[in-house]
Amino acid sequence: MLENPTLSDQVLAQMREQHKDTVLSLGEQLGQQASQRAAAQGTFGGGQYGSSLGDIQRSMAGDITKGYRDLNVQAADINR
Repeated sequence: MLENPTLSDQVLAQMREQHKDTVLSLGEQLGQQASQRAAAQGTFGGGQYGSSLGDIQRSMAGDITKGYRDLNVQAADINR
């Protein structure tokens, strides 16, 4: 067992990339669902559809940023 475990910059970068990929994948799925819903309602390309996509994009940006912050805090706790 390691007495002083650390989290290297390389591992942290890999964790950030994995988190970003997960958020982007979920965002893509949500965007596809919004497209399907809009097409079924006959509103594809309309304002509500555009608004939904904007909401998804803003949420993704916030989720990525929050995840990076959380990973940085975890790394700082481990590496101190």
